[in-house]
Amino acid sequence: MKTRWLLLTLLFLFLLPHPVQAQEDIQINSLRISLWPEYDRPEMLVIYQARLADTVTLPAQVSLSIPTVAGQPHAVAVGDPNGALVNAEYQLQVEGIWTTVTLETDSPFIQMEYYDPGLQRQGDTRSFQFLAVCQYPVDALELEVQQPFDAENLTVSPSLGQAEQGPDGLWYYDAMFDDLSAGDTFALSLSYIKPSTTLTLAALQSATPATAEQQPEQPAVSFRKVLPWVGGGIIFLAAALIALGYWRARSQALNPQSVGTAMPAKSGGVFCQNCGERAAAGARFCQVCGVELQPHTEEDQAEEGELEILSKREKEVLTLVAQGMTSPEIGEKLGISPKTVSRHRERIMKKLGTSNVADLVKFAIRTGLVELE
Repeated sequence: MKTRWLLLTLLFLFLLPHPVQAQEDIQINSLRISLWPEYDRPEMLVIYQARLADTVTLPAQVSLSIPTVAGQPHAVAVGDPNGALVNAEYQLQVEGIWTTVTLETDSPFIQMEYYDPGLQRQGDTRSFQFLAVCQYPVDALELEVQQPFDAENLTVSPSLGQAEQGPDGLWYYDAMFDDLSAGDTFALSLSYIKPSTTLTLAALQSATPATAEQQPEQPAVSFRKVLPWVGGGIIFLAAALIALGYWRARSQALNPQSVGTAMPAKSGGVFCQNCGERAAAGARFCQVCGVELQPHTEEDQAEEGELEILSKREKEVLTLVAQGMTSPEIGEKLGISPKTVSRHRERIMKKLGTSNVADLVKFAIRTGLVELE
């Protein structure tokens, strides 16, 4: 009898659905949080767009937190194989001031929206306090604030930088934050002046469409048409500079007096200062031309130190930029928007003290992030 019950128990366990991944194993590759005050309701619309890391095994059970005062989320969706969003079933668990939204997903893409009634009004002045809790480690967080229709004097603390006008004619503030740990919190406050109660969506829908003659003159449309040519020109220029530098290194073999200092190579070793070929780690002489290798200088060590000031995400973006990929291509590969890629690139340039892609490419080669074929 005991043997029979044991066999039935084993059979029952075998027929159970495949368990989802434990929550503690979840890693978020990129998380975008958008705050749109008075968009289609006189409240704060909060939009979460998350992409799970490639290391996450699917299906996975994922939990996100929203303020309990928000009630239920307005929408919870996941990406289907065609890239479209489909509604997802979820469960709610109230835990004090926070409500946990839990869903099971077969897709790495998750989107959640809710309305926060905490938008305060005092005359024409609006104010809002936002607090987010990271349920899991996040490689890159992008925070965006949309300025409402006919609003002015919008201030955000901490600052999200200068506003940029979107294709819809509205102004957006956003900033990037890297390497957040599970349990980290992020607080933000904003305020603005708005003399009317007109909602942004209603204003956009009632706006007079531009005529066919006016459309080519719109900056956003013109920029999209010119962007492929600009990107191609930058990549071509970077490739030309790389080829020129490689040709100079190779030509030094014809002039013994031009011998300089060896360049550090990726994963140990150096490049020969005479012929440009890679030498093994610890080698004293080049196996190709026989020249004695020179140790790398303090300047090279400084470059290695500069590489350390870049975050993991910034190193990934820099590597792909140096490989000639455009912002849309990098965004697709890393699961982030082209605008986010541009933000990363701006931060990299600021940290490295440069203002052009060609210098980024040369820096990536010198520090071993990429190699010449």
